Amino acid sequence: MPTYICKVSGKNDLIYDKEMDAESMADVVDQLMGSGEILISAKKQSGLNMDVGELLGIGGGVTPKELIFFTKQIRIMLESGIPILQALEAMSKSSESKGLKKIMTELMSDIREGVDLYTAFGKHPKVFTGLYLSMLKAGEAAGILPHVLGELETIINKDFETRKAVKKALRYPTFVMIVLILAMVNVIVFVVPNMVGNLAQMGGELPMPTKIMIALSDSLREYGIFILIGIVALFSSVTYYFKTEKGSYVKDRIKINFPVFKKLVRTSALARFTRTLSVLLNAGVTLNDALIISRDVMDNKIYTDKVDEVENQLRDGIPLNVAIQGGNLFPKDMQGMVAIGEDTGELAKMLDSVAMFYDVELDERVDGLSAAVEPLITVVIGVFVAFFVASVFLPIFSTYSAVG
Repeated sequence: MPTYICKVSGKNDLIYDKEMDAESMADVVDQLMGSGEILISAKKQSGLNMDVGELLGIGGGVTPKELIFFTKQIRIMLESGIPILQALEAMSKSSESKGLKKIMTELMSDIREGVDLYTAFGKHPKVFTGLYLSMLKAGEAAGILPHVLGELETIINKDFETRKAVKKALRYPTFVMIVLILAMVNVIVFVVPNMVGNLAQMGGELPMPTKIMIALSDSLREYGIFILIGIVALFSSVTYYFKTEKGSYVKDRIKINFPVFKKLVRTSALARFTRTLSVLLNAGVTLNDALIISRDVMDNKIYTDKVDEVENQLRDGIPLNVAIQGGNLFPKDMQGMVAIGEDTGELAKMLDSVAMFYDVELDERVDGLSAAVEPLITVVIGVFVAFFVASVFLPIFSTYSAVG
């Protein structure tokens, strides 16, 4: 039976982690509701029992764009004074998404039975994240649900646009690398063998670059299929390892320290964290609970562990600006802004300003990502061409020198 690591809201609105054995995500929700607890988020423990939908990253049949549009529509209708049930009915009739329409039908059924929004939406954790649910709960309790939905729309849209921009920036470099690898294999497998015959006729000792190129050619032609199987096996093993608890830490540490991407990853995490924390504080959520909710939007275990450490220090009476120091994860300028916010009693407002700063910086880093990757590709191409030219022409020059 699969094991799920759940973030749960229990009595007195305390939020805590809980490990559960269940047949499916729906079973998790049913078990928690039976014990008077509410599911915020759940993740199946890594292993061979992972289902196909989770392996492919399918979020309950709803795309990010559909979720953004769904959130925007609800916000507009609520601002217009339309009740939530009527809004869902109208949206359900016009929606072209089968997954979203199914979810809205279930939401309407629960709301008609008197279930609150937090619980109703919480039955669909693959679509509505812990952040989404917590902000719904805070907005409903504070009577500012349209405002909170607007902030959610901004957060989801920003995350979606950033991911799309990163994919776009990496599309050209990825294409060039694929073409380069295919060209290298073609040269080594088909061109080098013909070259060997000509070089052998010249006689004499072959230079080291030429010997290496010939050895690569022989290896690919004789053991190519085994090399390909080995590469696939290695890739699969690394992918599986990164899905384990220990491997995920290794992967996340690489992400925040890899030279080309580390600033982008860190800026993205900080932008999401500060904006979410600001919105939750404005909605009346306590700082400790807001930290627990906001940590997961950073999508990096190194950062989430640090936020857990910060939250524990807050319980001991240590100010937030002091708690986030150490570990080189939160920049000094952010620490200073947080200190000012705490001193003036405007922490939420100051965090919103920090979030806007990081949003601008994130856009700049995404725009510069392609420019940062292209020099690396140029170097790789240059090294391969230089090595190939040297392996071909050095024997020729050596032969001419001997004849001369």
